[in-house]
Amino acid sequence: MKEVSDFLDCSLKDIRVTSSRPQYRVRTSNSKSNLIITNYLKKYPLQGNKFLDFYSWLEIAEKFVQGKVDHKILLPQAKEIKSQMNDQRQVFT
Repeated sequence: MKEVSDFLDCSLKDIRVTSSRPQYRVRTSNSKSNLIITNYLKKYPLQGNKFLDFYSWLEIAEKFVQGKVDHKILLPQAKEIKSQMNDQRQVFT
């Protein structure tokens, strides 16, 4: 996971390291990291619902990177898109 966080130029967080199955989180939090993961996932796409979740995420991430829309305006839209990801997805196109 450290190699992944280094590749994405972001931090690695310990979530549950004392359990029998340690968990870690890598989270992109800036435009540079988002661009790295975007380019990677366009070249090596995910499969199934995760593929669709990525493109939902990308819809908002690109607007943040472009900086054409105020973040306060994007936040409700981002929350709406997020609420329709993972187990909540109803549209599979």
